[in-house]
Amino acid sequence: MENKWINHLQTIQKNKWLNYVLRYCMSILVVIIAFWLYSLMTAWFGPGLPTYILFYPAVIIVALLAGFGPGLLAILLSVIIAGTWILLPHGIFGFENPISLVSVVLFSSMGVLISTTAELYRRNLKKAQGSIETERQRLIDVMEILPGYLVLLTPDYHIAFANRFFRERFGAHRGKCCYEYLFGLDEPCENCETYKVLKTGAPHHWEWTGPDGRNYDIHDFSFKDTDGSSLIMEFGIDITERKKAENQLIETISELERSNQELQSFAYITSHDLQEPLRTMGSYAGLLKHRYSGQLDEDADDFLEFLESGAARMKEMVQGLLDYSRVGTQGKEFNEFNAEDALNRALTNLKSSIEECHAEVTYGPLPNIIADGNQIQRVFQNLIGNALKFRKGEVQPKIHVAAQKEDKKYVFSVSDNGIGMEEQYTDRIFEVFKRLHPIGKYQGAGIGLAIVNKIIEHHNGRVWVESKLGVGSTFYFTIPIKE
Repeated sequence: MENKWINHLQTIQKNKWLNYVLRYCMSILVVIIAFWLYSLMTAWFGPGLPTYILFYPAVIIVALLAGFGPGLLAILLSVIIAGTWILLPHGIFGFENPISLVSVVLFSSMGVLISTTAELYRRNLKKAQGSIETERQRLIDVMEILPGYLVLLTPDYHIAFANRFFRERFGAHRGKCCYEYLFGLDEPCENCETYKVLKTGAPHHWEWTGPDGRNYDIHDFSFKDTDGSSLIMEFGIDITERKKAENQLIETISELERSNQELQSFAYITSHDLQEPLRTMGSYAGLLKHRYSGQLDEDADDFLEFLESGAARMKEMVQGLLDYSRVGTQGKEFNEFNAEDALNRALTNLKSSIEECHAEVTYGPLPNIIADGNQIQRVFQNLIGNALKFRKGEVQPKIHVAAQKEDKKYVFSVSDNGIGMEEQYTDRIFEVFKRLHPIGKYQGAGIGLAIVNKIIEHHNGRVWVESKLGVGSTFYFTIPIKE
C-alpha cells in the first residue's frame, strides 16, 4: 500500500501541469482552513482576536510546500477574506480604519518576504537534492560497470544490492538469503569468511571458488548504513586466468630450475671428466713433437704443432666451462664488505701481468656492498685482465676503476685505453666462447666476460660496455643496494 502511494506521488511530480494545479489548489485549501479555524476560535473566545493570527502560518505553510506563486495567492486570498468577512462591515470588502490598512500592508509585506525566502529555500533544497540524486546515480553507474562483483549484505544474510557483474554471473537473488541463493543451503555456512568482518571490524581478504567454478579474489569491509545498521560490502575480482597463469609459471620455473640444475651438473661432470683425456692428449702430443720434430716432413711437423695447440686450447675451454658452471653453484653467502678489498685482492693476483706491461691502475673511493666477496674479486680480475690483454701496442695501459651511487644501486666502471671495439659487438662479447679476434692472436678461451655476466646476474645486477675502436672501452656493472 505504501509503495502504491509513493508511485502516485512520483507520477504527480513528473506531470508538470498536474503538479502546478495541485500546488495552487493547496494554497486555496490552506487559506480556507485558516479562515475556518479563525471562525471557530472567535466563537470560542469571542471577537477581538488579531486579524491575521492564523493567516501568517497559512502563508508560511503554502510558501514552504508549494512555492512562491501559491504563497502570493495565499496572501491575496487572506487579505480578501479578512477584508470581507472579518473586518467590519461583514460581507463588504473594505477596512475599518487606517490601522486595518496598516495591518494589511504589514501582512502583505511579511507574506511576500516569507514567500520569497521559502522559494529560495525550496530551490536550493531542490538543487541539492538533484545534486545528491545525480551523484547517487553516478555512483550506481560506476558500480554497475566495475570489472568485478560488488554486493552489500545485511547481518541477516540478505543481499541489499548487487551490481551487474554479480547478477550476470550468479543470477537475480529474488530476496533469498545468500546461502540459499548461491549454494542451495537451508542455513548459513558453518565458517562463512564474509561475515568474519562483523566480528572483527577489520577488512578481510580471501580467495573463493564460486558456484560457477571460477576463482575470485575477495575483499570484505564492514560499515554503518545511514540508519545505523551494519552492512558488509564485498568486492570480488575474477582471477581464474591469473591463477592458471600463476600455476603455469610455477610449473615453468620448476621445470627451468630442474633443467638448469641438470645442465649445470652435466657441464660440471662433462668438463671435469674431459680433463684427464685432454691432459693425456696434450702430453702425448708434446712427446711426439719432442721426439719426432725435424725427423719427418714439414707437413708432419705442422700437424704435430696443430695437435698440441688444439689440445691446449681444448683444455683451456673445458677449464673455462668448468669455471662457468661453478658460478651459480659454488657462490658463498652474501655479506657486507668494502669493494676496495675485493679490488686489491684482484690486483695482487694480477701483479705480474701488470708489471710485465708496465700498466697504470688507479681507482677512486669504492663503497661498501652486500655481495659474494670472492665473486666480486673475480669480476674485477677478469675485467682488468681483459684490459691488460687488449692493450694498444707499445702504449702504456691505463686502467681506472670507479663507482657511483644511482637510485638503489651502485654503478661500477672499469675503463681502459686499449684497442676498443665496434659498437655492433658490445653485446656479443658477453656470450660463452665468443671471440672478436682470430684464434691464437690473443690468449684466452673467450669465457672470461661470460663469467662476469653470470656473476653480476647472480647478484641481480647488469653489465654492459661502452667502447670506441682505437680509443678504449669502459665496462660497467651494477650491484643493488641492500639494507
